[in-house]
Amino acid sequence: MNKTRVFTSPTHEWFSYNLHDLKAPLGRISKLLHPLESLSPSDEVPDREELNRISQEIRKELDDSLRLCSAISGHLALDDFRPTFSLLSVEDLIQRVLPRLKIEADEKEVELDYRPLLADLQVNGDMDLLARALQNLVRNAIEYTPQYGFVGIEANQVGSILQLAVSDSGPGLPESVRQGLFEPKFGTGGVERSLLDGRGLGLALVSRIIALHGGQIYAQPNSGEGSRFIVELPNAHGVETPN
Repeated sequence: MNKTRVFTSPTHEWFSYNLHDLKAPLGRISKLLHPLESLSPSDEVPDREELNRISQEIRKELDDSLRLCSAISGHLALDDFRPTFSLLSVEDLIQRVLPRLKIEADEKEVELDYRPLLADLQVNGDMDLLARALQNLVRNAIEYTPQYGFVGIEANQVGSILQLAVSDSGPGLPESVRQGLFEPKFGTGGVERSLLDGRGLGLALVSRIIALHGGQIYAQPNSGEGSRFIVELPNAHGVETPN
């Protein structure tokens, strides 16, 4: 089981690395557009099937670029952000992000399972930051879960610790991949690129948010198949409110 290694703040090397990553999908978009831009009036226009293929590839590259830009923006914003801690209902936190995530899961025909809490669990934290962290985790799970798969959200009190768990029925993460999973450079290149793309910066941002709340995050295999991400936070009376 790999606990969080906290990534604290962007560095020059980090920016260089991820700006290079941003250039890659933009470069592929340029290559995809080039044959269309170079068509002359006398050239034969590609058939609809080919145009649909190009359109889908461009959309994927644009989505990757936007996701990376959003993650970089999130890291930058967090550097100067001063959290506002208050006593939060965990049920309110989950219900804040659930409607939009349910729409995204339905669009992909993935079952998003969450049952309202029976106990009134509370945590001391910043609602906006914790909502963003939970949203990132669930979106990752939906993205990497195949059609007709399953994504679950659970919340439990374990002693003095509040546990939030997000599980999925996706391809899972081997031990070699789970090591360094929350590092900002994770998710670029490697033989298992299909398991890595898009996760690195978002999960690094989640780990920073959880660390600000005095907690930790780790990943483990799900029972049977898929992955399970567990966030552990001190209970409502176990963490001091930052000044």
